[in-house]
Amino acid sequence: SAWPVFAEGDGPVLEVTDAGGAAFVIPAEAGRQVALQEPKVTVRVLSPMSGAMSGPGAPYASVITVEIENEQGAKEFRLVATSDGADDDSPGAVRLRYLWPRPIGARSDPASGAPAMDVMLFRNGRQMRQWLIAGTGGPHAWLSLQPLAGPQEAERRGAADGAPVLCLVRPRREVRDYKSDVAVLEDGKTVAGKVIEVNQPLHYGGYYFYQHSYDRQNERYTVLMATSDSGLRLVYVGFGLLWVGVVWWCWAVPAWRSLARRGGERGA
Repeated sequence: SAWPVFAEGDGPVLEVTDAGGAAFVIPAEAGRQVALQEPKVTVRVLSPMSGAMSGPGAPYASVITVEIENEQGAKEFRLVATSDGADDDSPGAVRLRYLWPRPIGARSDPASGAPAMDVMLFRNGRQMRQWLIAGTGGPHAWLSLQPLAGPQEAERRGAADGAPVLCLVRPRREVRDYKSDVAVLEDGKTVAGKVIEVNQPLHYGGYYFYQHSYDRQNERYTVLMATSDSGLRLVYVGFGLLWVGVVWWCWAVPAWRSLARRGGERGA
């Protein structure tokens, strides 16, 4: 288990592509920004978020918050996660990619939970050495074997198949419970908070916030469910009236009729 070590001055970057296809690259660090002309907006990195690389001593996160501000001051926020360099699928003229470099080494840390391997591969006189660390932007690390496959095998496999790939996958443990540390903010101040889990919601402002689910594939986000308690008292009143009705018809009415019959028999 380890964290990745990158070359000096190297690290994750945010690639920003405007509507005209021009690409700009900035370090994925809070406060870094780039101004675009098409459209005229400013793209700014706000903060990292918890993800595959979160934890004690983790150098980076696998999800970052990005702000896109236009000339009128209107702001749009996006969460950009690493996904092997895949394009951001959010709608809009600006495309974002959060990219990691290849690590040159690893720093041992059992708390990381990310397995690491220094791999040396040989084939037909060719050799290739590479660090694989599951957690550098995703749940797995992969290494294309195209340099070892050679042009003849690549042509035989066909472009559609692509080159063979060596993968190192993070271990998955059985999840017995999942929780979320939820905070409610008003005017930038925390007014309520609680660690919620299934059947233990947070109640605030007439709403219950339940732990509903989470990202079982990559463990990058949590899913909450909010329900309003408006009309809940009327529901309880309805249940009370229903119970009174059941007692009346099932016990009170039969008992009253039985007493009435006995009184009639005595009078006769």
